[in-house]
Amino acid sequence: MLPDDGWAETIELLGGEDLLTRSARETKAFLRPRGVRSAPDLLRLTRGGFSTKSI
Repeated sequence: MLPDDGWAETIELLGGEDLLTRSARETKAFLRPRGVRSAPDLLRLTRGGFSTKSI
C-alpha cells in the first residue's frame, strides 16, 4: 500500500470514512469492491496513480 503521508487526516477533511463510503456507493463508484477493501482505499489507489487492474 502507499505510505501514510497524512492519509488519515485527508480522509477526515473529506468527511470521514463513512461519508466517503456512502457517497461512493450513491454515485456508483464503489459497487463491486473485489480486491479493494473500502471506498477510501479505492480513492487512495486512484490518487496514487494505480488502477484496480493492478491489484
